[in-house]
Amino acid sequence: PTPAPMASAPPTKRLRGTSRSYPIIHGSVAFHIGKKGTEAATHKWHVYVRGHGGRDMAFLVKHVEFTLHDSFDPKIRVVASPPYEVVESGWGEFEVKIRIFFKDNVEKPVTLYHLLKLFPPGQVEITKKPVVSEFHDEIVFEDPTQGICDLLDRDPKKVARAPMPVSTHYLQFPESEEEDVARIQNARRRVVREIERKRVKYEALEAERAQLDQELREIENK
Repeated sequence: PTPAPMASAPPTKRLRGTSRSYPIIHGSVAFHIGKKGTEAATHKWHVYVRGHGGRDMAFLVKHVEFTLHDSFDPKIRVVASPPYEVVESGWGEFEVKIRIFFKDNVEKPVTLYHLLKLFPPGQVEITKKPVVSEFHDEIVFEDPTQGICDLLDRDPKKVARAPMPVSTHYLQFPESEEEDVARIQNARRRVVREIERKRVKYEALEAERAQLDQELREIENK
């Protein structure tokens, strides 16, 4: 007789001792409005969550909730489909609370905090260039449900169909941890080569100085 197929784990079952992750980018892009702006709206800005490498997160994400400053009405914005972003205008920087809800309702939402930047780091002067502030992060599922694992296993890894309007200003992040390590190693090799080049130059200068000192002593002893 044919053995009966093994029953799959229920979607709500948690896989103890298991850890899964999904890479994301949270960020903001701000533009100075210029003469058309007002005291209350000097900049137009976008704050968002996006899939790493432009990947479509819709297979995993149910909706994203953005909590803005109290001066905005409504202060809580819910985005149920990509692009997961809020576009507004204002005059000040503040921290945006971002909550990501998943299609597996058993999993709790993940909370992130992003500081909206209107000015370049360390500056308060207005710049005509867009001010981009992005951070690579990982959504980590500790003891995930079977449902979340099933979703991650079915990740299509396709590019989002609705790219954000500010996508041309995105920063570039390594596609994998291996690429990140390789980038760091390459940077270290460049530093080592530069140190060696300067060492050789320094030794040549020291030899030249020693020769000049020897010549100066010979002249003084005459």
